[in-house]
Amino acid sequence: MYVDTLVAFSPVKEGFVSQKKKYVGVGNAFLVGRVCRIVKKSLFQINSLDSQFQNHVETLNLSAVQRGNAIYRSIHGNSARLAWGRLCAVDEGEEVNIDAEMELFEQFMEPLEPPVEVPTTVAEVEAIKNMRFEPGLENVPPTDLYQHADGSTKTRLRPEFNHIFQHSSSASLFAYIPVSFWQQVVREMNTYARIHSIALAKLVSLDELMTFLGILFYMALIDKGEYSNYWGLQVEDTIFGGSSVGLDNVMPLRRFKDLRKVFCFQCVDPRAANTDQAARIRPLLNLLKVTGSKYVEVGRDIALDEASVACRSKFGKPLIVYNPMKPTGKYHFRIYMLCCATTWISLNFRLHCVRDIAERLDGVVSPEDIQALNEEIEGSSSIRKCVLEVVRPLYCTRRIVNSDNYYTSVQLLIALRIKGLYGRGTVRKTSSHFPKHVLLEKKDCVRGEFRQGVSIDRTMVAASWFDSAIVAVVSNADASTQTTVSRQVRAEQREFTAPTCIKAYNTNMQGVDRLDQMRARFSLADGHSFKKWHKKLGLALIDVARANAYLTRRLVVDMTRVRDPHREFLVDLISELLSGKWKEAPSERQMFYADAAGGAVAEQASPSSAVWISGESGERRPFGSPQKQCSAVSSKQYYTDMNRKRRGCVVCRWKGRYATQVTDICVLHNVYLCQNVHASSTPYTCPRITWTCWEKYHRWYLPHKLFSLTGKVCTSSRLYKLKQEAMGNPEASGTTAAGRTAVRAIVL
Repeated sequence: MYVDTLVAFSPVKEGFVSQKKKYVGVGNAFLVGRVCRIVKKSLFQINSLDSQFQNHVETLNLSAVQRGNAIYRSIHGNSARLAWGRLCAVDEGEEVNIDAEMELFEQFMEPLEPPVEVPTTVAEVEAIKNMRFEPGLENVPPTDLYQHADGSTKTRLRPEFNHIFQHSSSASLFAYIPVSFWQQVVREMNTYARIHSIALAKLVSLDELMTFLGILFYMALIDKGEYSNYWGLQVEDTIFGGSSVGLDNVMPLRRFKDLRKVFCFQCVDPRAANTDQAARIRPLLNLLKVTGSKYVEVGRDIALDEASVACRSKFGKPLIVYNPMKPTGKYHFRIYMLCCATTWISLNFRLHCVRDIAERLDGVVSPEDIQALNEEIEGSSSIRKCVLEVVRPLYCTRRIVNSDNYYTSVQLLIALRIKGLYGRGTVRKTSSHFPKHVLLEKKDCVRGEFRQGVSIDRTMVAASWFDSAIVAVVSNADASTQTTVSRQVRAEQREFTAPTCIKAYNTNMQGVDRLDQMRARFSLADGHSFKKWHKKLGLALIDVARANAYLTRRLVVDMTRVRDPHREFLVDLISELLSGKWKEAPSERQMFYADAAGGAVAEQASPSSAVWISGESGERRPFGSPQKQCSAVSSKQYYTDMNRKRRGCVVCRWKGRYATQVTDICVLHNVYLCQNVHASSTPYTCPRITWTCWEKYHRWYLPHKLFSLTGKVCTSSRLYKLKQEAMGNPEASGTTAAGRTAVRAIVL
């Protein structure tokens, strides 16, 4: 009957602690403890409510516990038993001088109240020496938890990006790894071949790289053993007869081997000084950090955990972690990942490597923000540094970070609160400041039993619950209430009581594990072996992007009628990469112009080639009718460096400037336009000084009929005549004979 009751003792006056020096500094104050369990017959285990003394476990007999209960009741006041000292109490502010014998006064019992200071910086969190979790108190959940403007708390796709993920599977993939990135990969592959003296029949092109990726995905989907089995006579031909399904018509085997050799994301000269161990995949790492949360409005709950990629390369030792408990092997690349708890989309991550934070975040945030973050978390433990770095994009958003006992601690939750976040997670029994008086003993409890403690100063609840094992959870985002959970017991479903924080943790902690399942299915990293460690790790990151693309596309495309939507997504992706339909995927350039004759033009994300899309409901045409749109594709896809003069910007050339060759082609109008801003004050040029050449062509020159629909200059245009007059050629401004329309097209 005394288990879970509270007792109070003065270490100075009690004989069982008077010979010990572990309570130095307490003085005459009383320590409050909790009777946790019966150790032996008539012996009770006492744990202190203050975390600085909770490692000093005392074992008391029944009479000592009864005396401690009485002292605790006396300290906290009992109106039914009034002492003489209480009757003689002086009102606040009243001065009374008592001149009497000391024997007439009663001893006043004062509990130990350690000073409580609310930390304002992460460095102050590490200096916390004591926390008190008291049983029987109620914790009120925070009222400012994140929610969308409409009150919902689930992750959803941003409306301005709906058309990208509705378009196709390749468009979804290019949203996370855009075509412009793959263009740079092509350059790096050609540089890699030159530096390492790898003989190529011809330089790698973007079309070949996309075909190469399609073949890799196809091999992950259809397993035929070693990759040479995908070429030549196929087993299906011998068994069933008919046409072959080999890859000979897609890409020769020798060319595929050459691309495998030179495949890389950043060519690092081995003779150059390099301190970044992950330099060869750093561009892809930083890109996925930027695009991870770009397209979705993240919900309230997020999950933090690590993902592993098996690798035994001896050259990747600075990045490889030994963990014999993983099912895929003992040696792994470890990636600390932050995922949405409901959609499982990867939002941010950090690769475990021997690097400082400045090099890991270079290119992701500004140098000033990197320095400020580094200075703030400098004094934290390595685990808390890792967590604070990974959740950086969500600072001050009032979201809840769910993590397991490898990361969670009482100090972490306080640090997250300083950064505008909340936390919830399992915690180890030996974690600092977690109240040991809350912990249950498996042999002393039954399934569904739990014990809680509340820290009023930190608005935090700590709980221990027995399911099939003892689970300890700490949270500053939940109430100290209880709920029920359903468990399968043999052939029936049974309901068990559980703390609210534990049920919320079980619901929201699976984000990273679910993403791992998506990534491991049809995995490029697991399905292909390379001698170079950076190629395997790069393929694992492509798997993350592929999983993100599928999970994001699932938010806007109804896949409930598809039996295996994940497989269907990959089949469509392979088909588009091998057939060349990937060129119709929307681009990441954030510029989208309708082919209108005048007026304002809506700006949306531009596709990478001319495609048919559904019309707006406000137009005169029937809803959903197709309309052709202007689109941008890098001109280097059409003309290589051998024909680079053809890539010149027509607007720059019209203004008399040097026609830059770093341009995009508008597939609809067949013109080459740059994305640069050039001001001009001549009367025959666009007066908008902040518009790019792309904007000027579509929004000013086309409405003024300077160019025809095929991208050629019309000599009957008023702007053409103004230019001729300015150049001293008055003949060009003369009128033509009646009945004749002189329209002469000049090819720029």
